[in-house]
Amino acid sequence: MTNSMMVIFPYCKHGTWMFDDDKVGLRAEPFVLGMSQLITRVIASKAEKMKNAREGFKLIFSKDEFPGHDVKLELEREESGGAWYIVVDGMAGVVGHRGWLCPALFKYFNEVPVTIYAKAEPT
Repeated sequence: MTNSMMVIFPYCKHGTWMFDDDKVGLRAEPFVLGMSQLITRVIASKAEKMKNAREGFKLIFSKDEFPGHDVKLELEREESGGAWYIVVDGMAGVVGHRGWLCPALFKYFNEVPVTIYAKAEPT
């Protein structure tokens, strides 16, 4: 967990975004409670570049700001071993969106980050 920027490759199955990451022992880990919908909105806003995103795309994320990020999520509160976030900066249609990140968050961060920056790119 020393990298400043991390990458996963989400895909959509049965209407839910999920990802596999063998490095941290996750398989078909779903995005739930608003996060799957947030991903759908981000992908839709980048439709021209992300035509095949449902089959998989690159999601870059970090607790530190990086150039070209699509969204900035800010911690609202910790709950049930995970954390609720709200989009405070980003593309039209996603600012104000809320979602929960489950305890898998700790596979990537030692503690709950106050902010998370993310960017979706085609693979």
